[in-house]
Amino acid sequence: MTVTTDSQEELETRIFTGGQEAFVYDLTPHDAELLLELNRNNRSPRSRISDQYAEDMRSGRWLYAAEPLKFDVDGILLDGQHRLIALASLAKESPDLSIKFMLVTGLDRQSQTVMDQGARRTAGDNLSMDGIRNANEVAAAARAYILWSTGRMFTDQRAATARVGNTEAQEWVLSNPDFVEDCSYSVKLKKDIDVSARLYMAAYSVFRRIDADAAKEFFAMWSTGANLHVGHPVLTLRDKLSRIRREKTKLSDRDAIAMIVTAWNAFRSGRMLLRFSRPNGGLWTKATFPEAI
Repeated sequence: MTVTTDSQEELETRIFTGGQEAFVYDLTPHDAELLLELNRNNRSPRSRISDQYAEDMRSGRWLYAAEPLKFDVDGILLDGQHRLIALASLAKESPDLSIKFMLVTGLDRQSQTVMDQGARRTAGDNLSMDGIRNANEVAAAARAYILWSTGRMFTDQRAATARVGNTEAQEWVLSNPDFVEDCSYSVKLKKDIDVSARLYMAAYSVFRRIDADAAKEFFAMWSTGANLHVGHPVLTLRDKLSRIRREKTKLSDRDAIAMIVTAWNAFRSGRMLLRFSRPNGGLWTKATFPEAI
């Protein structure tokens, strides 16, 4: 039977009695800190996951789905550490925040060995169920677009990636049907393009919002490489990305987008472009990153 409990004392009693039951409780960051003290036998936490969860909780996107926090007969936490770490991380900024959770107690100690065996649903899975075609590619492109357009790609890479969780990506895509159309159009053009599809699709959407006709022309030339002369920005971009692929050089999203924007800006201005240069210091920042014109 599922019951609801409101008292922290009652919460602790139910966890430690060893009885098997399930109940709902509105946990605060302080509650999460206390429950994490029971996390004595779990896999090493992955901060990327807890950071995504924390951002969803912070922004109000976290939804109750009756996925329980699980405790064994001795009150030891078996499953749910990433959710608790996420909530506990908000203790200073949002001490009064409360998140509804299902808790299950009294489980066999060995039951942990069969937990988390299913495949975790991705943003692409969710978008596919919403009827979005090429859902995985669209979700990945949306993450790239959001990080780019909000300036979050200039934070620590791990933190930046965590800042766009499944829920945010899904909600953003569903709120921007024109982006889905941009992805459907640009993915068809991707031939011999030596950059990830998500960056290619995100860039098309950014440029299309500036000038749709120019974006189609730019991407058609980038896709085919036809009738391009030495010094043409698109040819320089194609050659640079092709060389990076051949030499197996690691290319960050930030550097890739900067080159794409630099080529676009030269194309828009009618200028020749023979090489790409990084800013003084070698790293792109918000202040030095090129803005698409």
